[in-house]
Amino acid sequence: MELVYLWVEEYKNIKQQGFNFSPRFECDFDGKDLTIAEKLNYSNIFPKKLQITAIIGENGSGKSNILKSILQVSDFTNKFVIVYRENDNYYYYTNITELRTIIQKDGATNGHLSKSIAYMNYEQGKELFERTYKVIETTKKAVIYILIKNIQENKQFAISSFMYLPNRIEIKYKSQKDLQYRFVQDEDSEILDYLREQFISAGENSFHQFLLTKYLSYNGTGSGGIIENEQELISYFKTKGRLENLEDGYKKIIQLDSKNIFDLKEEKNEIEFYISDNYFSYFDFDLIDNKDRKYNSLSTGEQVIFAQLVQMFSFINNNFYLNNKNLLFLFDEPELNLHPQWQKQYIQEIITLLKTTNQEYHLILASHSPFLISDLPKENVIFLDKYKKDEDPNQKEGNCKVLKDGLKKQTFGANIHTLLSDGFFMQDGLMGEFAKGKIEAIKKFYEKVTQFKNNPKKQKKYSCYYEKKKKEFQHIHSIIGEPFLKTI
Repeated sequence: MELVYLWVEEYKNIKQQGFNFSPRFECDFDGKDLTIAEKLNYSNIFPKKLQITAIIGENGSGKSNILKSILQVSDFTNKFVIVYRENDNYYYYTNITELRTIIQKDGATNGHLSKSIAYMNYEQGKELFERTYKVIETTKKAVIYILIKNIQENKQFAISSFMYLPNRIEIKYKSQKDLQYRFVQDEDSEILDYLREQFISAGENSFHQFLLTKYLSYNGTGSGGIIENEQELISYFKTKGRLENLEDGYKKIIQLDSKNIFDLKEEKNEIEFYISDNYFSYFDFDLIDNKDRKYNSLSTGEQVIFAQLVQMFSFINNNFYLNNKNLLFLFDEPELNLHPQWQKQYIQEIITLLKTTNQEYHLILASHSPFLISDLPKENVIFLDKYKKDEDPNQKEGNCKVLKDGLKKQTFGANIHTLLSDGFFMQDGLMGEFAKGKIEAIKKFYEKVTQFKNNPKKQKKYSCYYEKKKKEFQHIHSIIGEPFLKTI
């Protein structure tokens, strides 16, 4: 699956704008005619059937809105056109009735494209999970779920920089303090104190405490308060027809005292109880590989990149997900939480994972990271800006604008400082603003010193000013990291 082109009449800050996602084609839409032209001199540097595109621009320029418009295109009431390539055939999908083109129309009722998308965004809302596309999460719960459901059946998964594939899971029942925090943290102070007293009186790891937490998870505190007495709680759940299931659940919890490490492959039926929605919040989890490395001991960046890649692998290689071939991956700022070293390795990790398959994949990244961009040819990058006031009578100030020229130089293999200093990432230089202000103050100090020295009438004033400031500025001058700036 390769996304070739998107044209949007209006969505948030995007108005009558077209986006070319494939460097091998140039598409255009003028309101009636959709044209496509292949670039004869194009050469793909990525493995066969893999394409990577980045969208970059300052905050508010429309990066995330482009991805979201792709996700929601089937629900658009405003006009849109989308072109994609699959198995060497080209298709378009649109709600425009009078559109002229040589491209084949997607005959699916809701568009085939929307069912072939996997999307990742750290701030996604619950409503996104109800869509037809797949969602890539980076939570520990998502990682555990993927590992238990299907990753263990296929041993091809590998990360080039470090190999970590857990085969065991450690499960511990949360402490009374953690359970209190989990179930009563959002109440006012009086209710908090009252509930803490109930937890203490129930006793840690007791059936009474367990029923109390389940009651709170179902009902909250409610206007009528809570049921405190253990026998009354038992009667309540018996009336609701839940008591037998809760007794079985509590037995599972007690069993963790004698065994709390399980084999992901051999004991996955037992594990599924603990990771179910009804009980997941009651436990602390850790994952262990065959070298006894634990998931909780990995760096945040290692956890994030592992979570992303293990889900990509699962979508591609397992039958648990329907229609999991030829995916279009949309990642919104995947470099968040990644150390610069991991940002440097990110594209290589993606390629290592995807090149083992024989399907078509297109990864589109909305990013702020020059490390990612340095692994991509300039033709694989969409450069965004915002329309300025009165720049275009058809556009509002702040609307999304595609820069045809992009950066002044090539991006592929470019030095990070070169990319940053181009002005696209950092318009006002690379130095921190606090340091910049201090150095500007030193420059002004020396300028005044020179003025006073050359004016005999101001010698006295110069002497007081100099003695007052020289100690502070001499220290700042001595710690400047840039050698050239030390000569000022």
